[in-house]
Amino acid sequence: MASGGGGPPPRGKSMGRGGRGLAILQALKKEQMAPGQAPEAHPGSMPSAGRVAGILPQPQAQPQAQPLAAPQPPLARPQPAVSQPSVSASSQAPVGGLPTTGRGGRGNLAGMFAMIQQQQGGFRGRGGVLAQVGAGAWAEAPSKPVPPSEPAAPTPSPPVPQAAAPPAPAGMQAAPTPAGMQAGEPAPPVGAMASLSVREPEQPRQDPAPPHKGPPVIRRGVPGAAGGEPSRLAVNYIQLHAQNRHVSQYHVTFSPVIDSKGMRIGLLNDHAEKMPVKLFDGAILFLPQPLPQEETELFSTRRTDGTQVSLTIKLTRTVPTEHCQHLYNILLRKIMSILKLCQVGRYYYNPATPSQVPAHKLEVWPGYITSIKEYEGGLMLLLDSAHRVLRCQTVLELMAQIIQSRPNSFQEEITRQIVGCTVLTRYNNKMYRVDDIDWGKTPRSSFMTASGQEITFADYYWNHYGKKIDPDQPLLIHRPKEKVVAGQTLKPRIELICLIPGLCHLTGLTDDLRQNFKVMKDLSAHTRSTPSQRLMTMRKFVDCINNNAESRELLQKWGLSLDDTALAVEGRQMRDEKVFFGQGKFFSSAKADWGSAMVRSKVISAVDLERWAIFYVRRNTPDVMSFIQKAQLRGPQMGITVKPPELVALPDDKSETLTKALKETVKPTTQLICVVMPTSREDKYSAVKKFACVHCPVPSQVILHKTIRDKGKLDSVVQKIVLQINCKLGGELWAVKNPLESAMVIGVDAYHDLVRGRRSIGGFVASTNPELTRWFSRVRIQMQGEELLPGLRIFMISAIRKYHEANHRLPEKIIMYRDGVGDGQLAIVQDFEVRQMLDSFTDFGADYHPKLTVVIVQKRINTRIFQQ
Repeated sequence: MASGGGGPPPRGKSMGRGGRGLAILQALKKEQMAPGQAPEAHPGSMPSAGRVAGILPQPQAQPQAQPLAAPQPPLARPQPAVSQPSVSASSQAPVGGLPTTGRGGRGNLAGMFAMIQQQQGGFRGRGGVLAQVGAGAWAEAPSKPVPPSEPAAPTPSPPVPQAAAPPAPAGMQAAPTPAGMQAGEPAPPVGAMASLSVREPEQPRQDPAPPHKGPPVIRRGVPGAAGGEPSRLAVNYIQLHAQNRHVSQYHVTFSPVIDSKGMRIGLLNDHAEKMPVKLFDGAILFLPQPLPQEETELFSTRRTDGTQVSLTIKLTRTVPTEHCQHLYNILLRKIMSILKLCQVGRYYYNPATPSQVPAHKLEVWPGYITSIKEYEGGLMLLLDSAHRVLRCQTVLELMAQIIQSRPNSFQEEITRQIVGCTVLTRYNNKMYRVDDIDWGKTPRSSFMTASGQEITFADYYWNHYGKKIDPDQPLLIHRPKEKVVAGQTLKPRIELICLIPGLCHLTGLTDDLRQNFKVMKDLSAHTRSTPSQRLMTMRKFVDCINNNAESRELLQKWGLSLDDTALAVEGRQMRDEKVFFGQGKFFSSAKADWGSAMVRSKVISAVDLERWAIFYVRRNTPDVMSFIQKAQLRGPQMGITVKPPELVALPDDKSETLTKALKETVKPTTQLICVVMPTSREDKYSAVKKFACVHCPVPSQVILHKTIRDKGKLDSVVQKIVLQINCKLGGELWAVKNPLESAMVIGVDAYHDLVRGRRSIGGFVASTNPELTRWFSRVRIQMQGEELLPGLRIFMISAIRKYHEANHRLPEKIIMYRDGVGDGQLAIVQDFEVRQMLDSFTDFGADYHPKLTVVIVQKRINTRIFQQ
């Protein structure tokens, strides 16, 4: 394995993980050398663990940071804090308070990175190199221009200005590019890590005040002009008032150590008179009012053996109420239980008031979507209505139907329809995913209970739930998954759970039910709510909390109260937007539906379809011919010429037959391949896309046979397919007026294939013309589950050069739409991705500073806006 410095390590030297950590250690060593002293080791070698301890001083013992509300595993033994060995007196003089364990690599690097962000308020970015120029002073040297990601063909356009790269600061070495990272990607700040100072707090820590944020930017339009007309609106948020300013957080330790979480909670509950109101998860304790002393010692008796247990309750910090959203959401779940609501999945439902759909053997449970978060107006309770569709049919009844319809192959069909489904056991209102079916076990089979008693499944359910079970049925298998709590992966205590089909009710809708128009129409009468109905649901929920003495008392003990009305806001109704087509035509509508106007107008830029081939199964020939005739008729009406294609009739529906025909038919001059598939098959679709994207790059269009089979809808279907094909070939369909001059719009997202466990893909697109109809695109293969885009800087440089090539000027305004980012990743996007974009501007001159706007797009939201 090649080392970070460019050469193999000498013999006798300890080799670390190399990469970025190597450059950090080399820089720290040089800072400690006397003037003129030569380095001891080869520039490509890594210091051993002992030498690292001599270079980096040992910090003072740090108390373990406790999460706000991280539940402990039931059987996990709390580990005592272990202090690290001190540095010998003969060690070199310390450079800073940087902690080290003697193990290099990315783990320590990430920890050092996090501490720099806390002390500096965010790192400086990966486009430049941080150098220490004085006591606590920093300077940023811009990085060298990054060459384009691909060779560009010579064009008559003027050259793009480039920024000259100054030499690196003295005493610093550029970190090598680790394996798997593209050149020009961000590098860690080296000098900053040498000046860290980590000290143990002497007093209980209080959460630092959040960074100062200016007042929100509010721009109000002029009524009657482009600003639109004012409108009174309401949103599905309820104001949550907090009387207390802080909540006290404590850490509870037990001596002797108690493994059982339930026993730890029970021992603390013995002192309810001292802490009548509390939240305790087995290790972290929250109190609305602080205890008299910062450290309190209590004693309880363990009921199992009479052993006296010491409880040490130590104040760790005081948490401002605006940072206690997680705590208040736990209180909200307690209120849900008080109101007799049942948690099914993520949300809570009321099983006492279901809506029956007897015609389809369905049942709808009404429920609530709730979440407490901090907004500009303070703490708010998001509240919306939800519905859970249950089938009145049990798994055993479905099995009986399948056995009657397919007596010879019922096991395979039952496995296909049931495995992977989610079932509800009504005796405890819990949901399970069916992972397998054990045909060799029945309710007569026995198992061992936690107390060591052997009992049959039938007797167990009769003794505990009073359920009489048919003994002639197989058992369903559910395998609990691992959970990640506070960064630790917890394995389930039970490897598998056996379920009785006769006690499991099916949930959700099958594909056949979803395609049944009658079923969906009848369900919509129960699941689709009008704005007035949603507001009524919100008022009813708040009234239930305020009218219930127990829930109201719980809120009062924590100093909380809820408004009884939805939050009112002011909005504006914008004017209708104009959509432009070819030949200068435009269309505007209050409903923003220009589909019919599109097919009656010419497209802005048309690409004639002249050399294309269509592949289809021979039995679908009549429908394919009708499709081609309609395409040749409707295409010219939209300005697109469609010539007759090359017909390829396949004898069967096999993937191998289609792949062979594609290889024999497609030529370098082929514009498009069109495949008509008899049925929806993922393997066949993947084969087409793999051929069209990998083996022979060519635009492709896949059509299901049932889509073009309906003669009454054929006109509409053909028009949309022709427009889609024109867009794939590089044509422009329609546009809207862009009020911003010299602006570039960017879109960034990541795709994760979690089902197959494949690597993630980061996507990047950027507009290259003022009408926002032509786009530059790039992709990057990333690690599985990786959301952030490390190669964003390289993509930005390439996109700006492409924009300059098309417009002969650089963009003055850049707007990036970022998808797939949650609330917890906003700061990371700002420090990591936005910094890469800012660093990329230095490659086009020191005076190039375009305006940058980043918009985080979140689709999975429950905010509702109502017009009053």
